[in-house]
Amino acid sequence: NSPQVDLDPVENAGKDAAANLGGAAGDVAGKAGELGSGAVDAGKDAAANLGGAAGDVAGKAGKLGSGAVDAGKDAAANLGGAAGDVAGKAGKLGSGAVDAGKDAAANLGGAGLGIASKLNSSLQSDKWAVNQAVPVELKEPIQFDYNSSILTGEGKRAVGLLAEDIKGIDADKVVVQIIGHTSKTGNAQANLLLSRQRAEAVARELQNLKIDNSLQTEGKGFSAPLANVAPSNSSQQRTEVNLIRVK
Repeated sequence: NSPQVDLDPVENAGKDAAANLGGAAGDVAGKAGELGSGAVDAGKDAAANLGGAAGDVAGKAGKLGSGAVDAGKDAAANLGGAAGDVAGKAGKLGSGAVDAGKDAAANLGGAGLGIASKLNSSLQSDKWAVNQAVPVELKEPIQFDYNSSILTGEGKRAVGLLAEDIKGIDADKVVVQIIGHTSKTGNAQANLLLSRQRAEAVARELQNLKIDNSLQTEGKGFSAPLANVAPSNSSQQRTEVNLIRVK
């Protein structure tokens, strides 16, 4: 017969070990529970803190937004004010320009009045002395063909503008003097003749344009050059027009 083995001590040891393991597992589970609870609480606290921080940020953002809106309103108001100032100044400048234009027109003797009206007024008031020559400023230079007394198309237009300015001046009291000039280039006698012929060409054109005043012509060649201009410069070739009161 097999010997009998007492299993009670082994069974009891297994039970003890199992109990110890169960207790340990329980402790671990309890601690895990505590840790889980702590984690949940920590999470809640963190969420609360983050929520509070987010609230602060939102509040500050709201303040900044409000400040930006206010700043925008102030800037718009300032710009509006500045625009108003500029508009006001522009209005003043525009008004000044209009006034200046009116003054200039008044000084010229009124709108639409030209040289003729002004000089006739001077004749009536005796401001224009007898034998006094009044230079006429040409609106365009009177041009001729090269080395010729024939007026170019531009030259005829210039004489036409001259006629418009002087037409109507008292023909009994005022003579139109036309003087031709040349540069120093070329033969002096030929230039003198050419300057005279050019003055005569202008006189004929004025007669064709119904200028009733007596016309005096003269050629000076290069005897009366422009100051500070080279003798050979083409600007020396010019036509000078004067109005002379004779009585």
